[in-house]
Amino acid sequence: MATHSGKSRNVAATVESTANAAVKQLRKSLRQGGLFAGRFWVAESPKLLDEALRSGLHVPVIYAEAARIREFQAQFGARFRGEWIPLGERALESLVSVETSQGLVALVECPRIDEEAFFSQQRLLVVLDRIQDPGNAGTILRAAEAFGASGALFLGGSVSADTPKLLRASAGSRFRVPVLEGLAAGQFAEKARRIGMRLYAASPGSGSAVHEIRWQFPAALIVGNEGAGVQAELLRQAEPFRIPTQGVESLNAGIAAAIALYAAAAGGASKREGTESG
Repeated sequence: MATHSGKSRNVAATVESTANAAVKQLRKSLRQGGLFAGRFWVAESPKLLDEALRSGLHVPVIYAEAARIREFQAQFGARFRGEWIPLGERALESLVSVETSQGLVALVECPRIDEEAFFSQQRLLVVLDRIQDPGNAGTILRAAEAFGASGALFLGGSVSADTPKLLRASAGSRFRVPVLEGLAAGQFAEKARRIGMRLYAASPGSGSAVHEIRWQFPAALIVGNEGAGVQAELLRQAEPFRIPTQGVESLNAGIAAAIALYAAAAGGASKREGTESG
């Protein structure tokens, strides 16, 4: 791709056409929720780009509104060494998946996850069992990072962990929390059994209150589908817990997971303190 001469050698020629091949592929990734070229997340805002760079991820290209490119270069140029591609107004507007364009989209390389290495590193794993709402899933990842979970597993039937709405809802946590996708419930249960991982499942109508659980690690905290809950195959092998509420029958999956992750983190900290003092 041709570049302008002068100070900004990494600035390409402005793309005006909505039919440009890269623009068309970006539009498809944003609308269908997949990775760009099977390798890259599409970060739709300066905030997400900042989070990606802060996370040390590879960002090869930034597509930016032509009229604001100097503004974005001043903001990110010290940390970004890839290519800037200015977009004309029509090309940029064709990409927007939110109500108001924030002026840029960036490609962020998605790290490859090895299944065996992933499980070997787990102490507190949050498991999404057919969670289909990307906002809830993103909130769970944000809580996972906040409360020290070592990873997240999206079981088959869950939303893709790479959708733009999930990236936004996670507020950058998707870039830092290791995520594995696609295992069936039975595959996960067998893997957990082999490595001695204890299973704890959110179950509104049964089990001990979440603050009464005596957590044992490595642990998997399973949060179920917004309507159906944790599937029976996993419930049979897990210790169920409930979150006591007043005035409402249940909480949405994102809130429930955050409360349970906090309780698990607190339980783990108490156990370490008890071991040290003993």
